[in-house]
Amino acid sequence: MGRAAILGAMLAMLAVITVIDTRYLIIPDWITLPGTVVGLMGAAVWPPPGLWSALMGLVISGAFFMLAALASRGRIGGGDIKLAGMIGAFLGWQGVSVAILVALLACALIEGGRAARGLSGPIAFGPFLAFGATTVVIWGGY
Repeated sequence: MGRAAILGAMLAMLAVITVIDTRYLIIPDWITLPGTVVGLMGAAVWPPPGLWSALMGLVISGAFFMLAALASRGRIGGGDIKLAGMIGAFLGWQGVSVAILVALLACALIEGGRAARGLSGPIAFGPFLAFGATTVVIWGGY
């Protein structure tokens, strides 16, 4: 199994997470936790990003979302924290940084449009993270 298969596994997990989070506003641990292990193993065997970068991506993105969850007073959930960590394990700290930026920009555009139309309510952020990660895979040279 090469790097393409590892990234394909991540993309498949992200597709499932997108459907589940959109419908039920939950990101299941049974996907993100094993996915993190697969990402770290893949990074160690088929760089980029390499094991060190993958570990840094896991820690940095997880810590970023942990702080965001604390600041949001429950609006950002534990599933988002674990999903960001999983993406960091697959893409390393540089890739996950770009993925998070893309996710935040996409969310701001979509939610800004919803707010302008007077719509509100909870949103699923997992699909935005999946979009950011997919964008990095496609255009980021992974």
